[in-house]
Amino acid sequence: MPERQRRIIQTVVDHAPENNLTVLDLACFEGAYSLELASHGYQVTGIEGRSESHENAERRRRESGYENVRFFCDDVRNLSREKYGEYDIVLCLGILYHLEAEDALKLIDYVYSVCRRFAIFDTHISFTPDEKVIYRGQTYAGHSSREHALSHPWSAIGNEFGFFFTRPSLYNAIEGAGFSSVYECLMPAAPDYFINRTTLIAIKGRPVTLNRTPLGKRRVWPEAKPYSALRRFAVRTFKVAKKLWR
Repeated sequence: MPERQRRIIQTVVDHAPENNLTVLDLACFEGAYSLELASHGYQVTGIEGRSESHENAERRRRESGYENVRFFCDDVRNLSREKYGEYDIVLCLGILYHLEAEDALKLIDYVYSVCRRFAIFDTHISFTPDEKVIYRGQTYAGHSSREHALSHPWSAIGNEFGFFFTRPSLYNAIEGAGFSSVYECLMPAAPDYFINRTTLIAIKGRPVTLNRTPLGKRRVWPEAKPYSALRRFAVRTFKVAKKLWR
């Protein structure tokens, strides 16, 4: 996955070239992103929920000799400012869709609370608003997807289904947590990504008030209109193909 890694590292370096900044890497697996960022001079903390993956990350850290990276074995659902402090940059890569909808929405809130500058969300999305969930009075849409067997190193921990948000719902959830703007990263290219995966940069800035133009009610992204029968068939075919590929 060097293309994926390059995309994330390039994004961090472009938006935060001061390499003494702090980075939190959630669900860091065996520490590939954490160790790469440490090699660029960032102060990195990785959190990994599986003990075996955490041990491998620790082993790789010792072998690298980097003293500016550390790893904790913990469930990302336990993230809080009180427990882990604050970080300039937060990486939330490949984890949201492994969580149930409410846990994913809570994690986005937690990411905002520990983030000082920006967060990167890399996740799968849903093409169809098949299911609805209400969180803090707002409605979000997407679909549930069965997880790998719980013994799989990329599976969720303790839940049988994960939730894929639609693009509008994902955008609304990130902005609803408090981030002032959200951008999609298209380059560096990641050719192995499915078309239902995206990389978003969420900025924790100061919401702008227009001085010369009155602002109306806060607007959110509306869900897409229902698909035609042909498009629904294409989406179902894609889902079946994806399951076979896994």
